[in-house]
Amino acid sequence: MQVLGSSWNTPSPQPGAGPEPGDRAPAFQVPTLDGKFSYDPAEGALKESLVIHAFTNKSGFLECLWSSESSLKSLVKGLPDRTQVLFLSLDDSAVSDALWMREQLDRAAAHR
Repeated sequence: MQVLGSSWNTPSPQPGAGPEPGDRAPAFQVPTLDGKFSYDPAEGALKESLVIHAFTNKSGFLECLWSSESSLKSLVKGLPDRTQVLFLSLDDSAVSDALWMREQLDRAAAHR
């Protein structure tokens, strides 16, 4: 699992602009706590699923999800074995959020 360590601030999309559900994402790279994460659909079909989860501390739901050991255990247990998960923070506190998220995930994964 990769945990993003920098802010991901993007303007709100315009209606009708951008990809539609089911479209393949364009290539991208993001910095993470463990180095750079790269996705490039031109390198062939993914042999693994890629899940991108965005966190913000402005969401009560996400705060509860990430603060509940049972919720995180369910998330970790529910992932197929060949799944890559990119967790990122949308807040200005992205690096500290990412460190906290990794700690929470490590704790939940230890009980998997």
